[in-house]
Amino acid sequence: MELVDRRPDYLAMVKDRQCHIKRSSVQARQRGIVIRNMCNVSHIESRLNSSISDGLGKCLKLRIFRAGRNNLSGILPTDFSNATKLEQISLPQNSLSGDISERIVNLDSLRILDLNSNGFSGMLPISIELNLGYNNLDGNFSVLDFSKLSQLTKLDLGGNSLSGIIPRSLYSCKSLKAIRMSQNNLEGEIHPDILLLKSLSFLSLGHNRLTNLTGAMKILMYCKSLVFLAFPGSFVGEEMPDNLGMVDFYGFQNLRFLSLAECELTGHIPAYLSKFEKLELLYLGNNRITGSIPSWLGNHRVNSSCLQIGNLTGSIPVRDS
Repeated sequence: MELVDRRPDYLAMVKDRQCHIKRSSVQARQRGIVIRNMCNVSHIESRLNSSISDGLGKCLKLRIFRAGRNNLSGILPTDFSNATKLEQISLPQNSLSGDISERIVNLDSLRILDLNSNGFSGMLPISIELNLGYNNLDGNFSVLDFSKLSQLTKLDLGGNSLSGIIPRSLYSCKSLKAIRMSQNNLEGEIHPDILLLKSLSFLSLGHNRLTNLTGAMKILMYCKSLVFLAFPGSFVGEEMPDNLGMVDFYGFQNLRFLSLAECELTGHIPAYLSKFEKLELLYLGNNRITGSIPSWLGNHRVNSSCLQIGNLTGSIPVRDS
């Protein structure tokens, strides 16, 4: 499992039956994707360019529409919400723009909406699997109601301009496995209700205006499924949590990646990090941490080259062979 925050591909591809499309159904022209006579088509996977014409709404059996990494531009078709059997819309890394229609919530079968790395703007609609990172979405994230999205498994809204706090209704989505809200304008503290997400393994909230790092760590240490935790550029100017309140520490036992880089944290490297038995990557660069480099690093599996010594004294211990 690769534990780096590089826009992970969250798509759970539908492996259901597929239908080949005849030339009479789709025309590839310089001006874009032209759709006609497709009432019986269940799957479209395209490598065309330019724009997408209206006509999707007539594809009454269409389940999958994929056309990522092309040169598509313009807006989404106005009638796509009529294709009520759609399970997946995947159009990442294009040049599409405009608003995302609120009518998308009428697609009751939709499980994957991947519009990553386009130029969409306006307010945010809600679906089942949301992959809307690196667009121009804005608005108050706090007012969104996730309470009816019991099947939501992955939420990627990184690289937008969303503000407010994380709504508590998000924690009612008990199927959530991955949340990425990095590079937004979120504020506030991590709420204890996040512990309701028993399957949460990936949490990336870096480069926001979050506060109370100590409180966040005291809560998240009980997320038993958590593997990836990234807070770079958040909790700016706070102190590195020195004591998480446990004599015998058993938190974060599955954590393999931890980033607290670029937070301007003060204090020193806490001893409890030595108890993170599965930790492999620890990023603490661009902070104001002082003190000596702990000796336990010589006997830990963590990759010490990620530490970026900074103001620390001493040398990185050589790991015992």
